[in-house]
Amino acid sequence: MVFSRKQLCLICLLATLSFILIASVDALPIYLSDEIGYLSKAAHLGGHSSYFSTSWSAGYSILIAPIFIIFGVTKTAFSFIYLVNTACILLSLFVYERLLRRWRVDSRKRLAIISSSLLCFGSWAYAVWMFPNALLGLIIALCAYLLAVDNVRHRLFFLSTLLGFAYLVHPSGLLIGVAAIFSLILSRLTDVKAF
Repeated sequence: MVFSRKQLCLICLLATLSFILIASVDALPIYLSDEIGYLSKAAHLGGHSSYFSTSWSAGYSILIAPIFIIFGVTKTAFSFIYLVNTACILLSLFVYERLLRRWRVDSRKRLAIISSSLLCFGSWAYAVWMFPNALLGLIIALCAYLLAVDNVRHRLFFLSTLLGFAYLVHPSGLLIGVAAIFSLILSRLTDVKAF
């Protein structure tokens, strides 16, 4: 069974609407220290006073700060943060779908892989928790694409920029960089593509 672009777009639209519906039930932070750290930094960057001192990494906060500039510290802002997380998840699934297509995985298997990824708990949880995990997932997907595709101009520049941003998002982003460098070295030693 081959799915058309229209059918795949419909699946992505339904997934997005599902995420928004789930997120709109109670669009408030769960009040874990990570969330308070990221949100208070973003609110501060958005021009609002914040009484919380935070040492959390700034990358995710920089991404969501414009939401606080536009909506202030409101429930609407939290709903839009959920939408940003959902967009990161869907974009990463799109990047993986492109890689699977490039590797000539048939459409049925691609749909099964992408659908199962979309239905896993982590996708739903990272959409509604205000953590940088969805953004890190997108960065990992983009790095995988850059490592797997040879014909990207300035590949190392884009990869280095992504890896630097990954570290700015969260210190564990350093592990993404180590994995990418290891993949590049391994691909040079074996004279094959990074994957």
